[in-house]
Amino acid sequence: MNLQELINYHSHPEMAEQTGSVYQVWDDGEITLQKSGELLWQRTLHCIKWGLDYTDKECKWPSSYNGHGYIFTDREGAEAIGEALAK
Repeated sequence: MNLQELINYHSHPEMAEQTGSVYQVWDDGEITLQKSGELLWQRTLHCIKWGLDYTDKECKWPSSYNGHGYIFTDREGAEAIGEALAK
């Protein structure tokens, strides 16, 4: 799969609505984790992996915040997309 296909495959916005935690992968490769459900955006955003020195502007990211694209996903998706962005 190419990067766009990985983003589409691993994007699970519904995970942000479920109680628990949700990973985010940002267009610069940063991976974060935060509370989901009613606490989404209400608590600390934990950095799991630092971003890269560039931002991927070629792919279409389903969500954006302050001009940076991201997806909500699970750990498997975060790792797969993080690895693809690092190549």
